[in-house]
Order: sequence, then C-alpha cells, then structure tokens
Amino acid sequence: AYVSRNERRTATLALHDPLTGLYNVRYFYYRLSEAYANLGRTQAPLSLLIIDLDYFKKINDTYGHPAGDEVLKAIASAIARSRRANETAARVGGEEFVLLLPNCPLVQAVQVAERVRNTIKEERIVLSDGIELNVTASIGVATTAEFEPGGEKKLYSNADSALYRAKRNGRDITVANS
Repeated sequence: AYVSRNERRTATLALHDPLTGLYNVRYFYYRLSEAYANLGRTQAPLSLLIIDLDYFKKINDTYGHPAGDEVLKAIASAIARSRRANETAARVGGEEFVLLLPNCPLVQAVQVAERVRNTIKEERIVLSDGIELNVTASIGVATTAEFEPGGEKKLYSNADSALYRAKRNGRDITVANS
C-alpha cells in the first residue's frame, strides 16, 4: 500500500503544477500533440486558449510573492471550474495558463474564452491579510481543423500571437487569430 501510494503521488507530481494543481507544461504538450494527431483522423477543429494575467508583476511587487501565489491558485481554480471534462487546463509558466479545446470551432472557442475571462474578472480573491484583489486576463485564441506535420506548433504560435495582440490592444480582452 505504501509503495502504491508513493507511485500515485510521484505520478501526480510529474503531471501537475505543484502550486496550482493544474496540469504542468510537460503534460500540456503531450496532450496538445495527442489532440493534434487525432485531428489527422477526425478533421474536427482543435482550439487553444492562452490566458495571461494582466499586470501580475505589480501584484508580486506590491503585496509580495506569497500573495501572488494565492492569486495564481485562485485563478487556476476559476479556470478549472470553467472548463469542460474533455478540455485540458494547464499552467505553462509564471502567470500563463492554457486551455486545450478538442472538437471546438473558433466561434465556440471565443465564447469559451469570454466565459473564462469573465470568470477570472469576477473571481473574489481575498489574501491572507484580508486584502481583496481583482485581476483580469488577456486571452489569445487559435483554431485549426487541418492536419499538417508540426502544425501543433503553428496552433500554439497563432494563439500566442493573438494573446500579444490582446495585450497591445488594452488587456482584459479576448483576441482570436483568424
């Protein structure tokens, strides 16, 4: 029983971000490759959201890194609550999260992104010292339905480009790469 419990714990640690409990970047890339390979068989659209918290550095600088960690946990929880069972949510770095949406066309992916963005915006985050924070997020969305070798990298790049347009266009918005 002890060995089995440790094996489960090790497997969980290998796949999950220790701070937020969401999947980690390694598992996300595995799921992205897997979902993209399925695209070759199904021709069903695959969408990707890249979610970046706006002005997160200011939170760390003003309230400290433990407060920033509390914010990341709360936002991860909000993202997890917003996703459907077949969608993969992961923390891919710092204050950046992704949501992989299989069988999801662009119009629907933008709707999901807006739902997630509004959930984040409405999340009530109370720090351990009682200070209440609200955060916003910018989201880049990309979709593909055509399989080509290495296309999962292009999908990620397109979502990332859309995210940077969202940041340049004022933040707290969703931008789709069409």
